[in-house]
Amino acid sequence: MRKNFLVISILLFAGALSVQAIWLQRVFSEAQLQFSDRVNLALRETAHELLKSIGDTTSTIPPVQQDADNAWLLRLNHAFDYECLPPLLTMALKNHAIEGNYEVGIYDCQQNNLILGYAASTSNEEAPVACKTREQPFSCFYLKLMFTDRHVVPFSESSLRLVAILALLMAIVAAAWLLLRRKKRPNHQQHPSPLQHCTSAGRN
Repeated sequence: MRKNFLVISILLFAGALSVQAIWLQRVFSEAQLQFSDRVNLALRETAHELLKSIGDTTSTIPPVQQDADNAWLLRLNHAFDYECLPPLLTMALKNHAIEGNYEVGIYDCQQNNLILGYAASTSNEEAPVACKTREQPFSCFYLKLMFTDRHVVPFSESSLRLVAILALLMAIVAAAWLLLRRKKRPNHQQHPSPLQHCTSAGRN
């Protein structure tokens, strides 16, 4: 009886663990996707305003690329006013409800070298930005935005999937063991007691 109770408990625990892992996977994936979408929109808004500041209202803005869990890239095919970048980017991040500390890097497209960059926070708009007045020798850039205090999901999607698979395997093994144990259990035949034997003999 105790063994059966233990097996049933294992089955229930494994099932609950599996459901929890699948649920966490969906929650983390949706949260990451929503954050990535907001960053995408903020960077595109920033690029749009930068182009407007130099009188360009027709150029196509390339797609934003996610470089890492907390970093995004946007290619800019025109020179822009670097001094306008910090306030425009901060405003775009706030418009899309993005808060925290971040680093900005400007890379040239040819050799992927860092040209300019600064660290800032949405909570501190007065933070100094280095190299504001330096000239830009290139006409093609990559704008890289990296969030330095964003907490990456502790369990990756593949890890949560593995937990769910292991939990299901645990449940299957426990169920199979319980079924085999029941099949191997000997059938106890009821033998007549001596009193019944004597009673039936006396009747004859």
